[in-house]
Amino acid sequence: MIKLKMICPLCEREVNFLEYHHLIPKQLHTKKKYRNKYSKQYMGELGIRICRDCHLQIHKLFTHSYLAESLNTLKSIKSHPKTKKYIKWVIKQK
Repeated sequence: MIKLKMICPLCEREVNFLEYHHLIPKQLHTKKKYRNKYSKQYMGELGIRICRDCHLQIHKLFTHSYLAESLNTLKSIKSHPKTKKYIKWVIKQK
């Protein structure tokens, strides 16, 4: 059996599996502010696939509202100083 490796678009490490990260966190999908700004379908489809380590770290570093308001693209997440610091550290890990 051949195992396919994937590349996490955030840390650029080779991994076995990528998780789905909602760019507008699911916990905010029912909030009036976000329902008025985005359609339910758009919020459900707006996401990226990243490795588990990056996914967990993003949610440790940032609040849901900050993610929705300021870090709702891969580029914005990747360019944030806290994320850059984490990526610099994680690429050295096994």
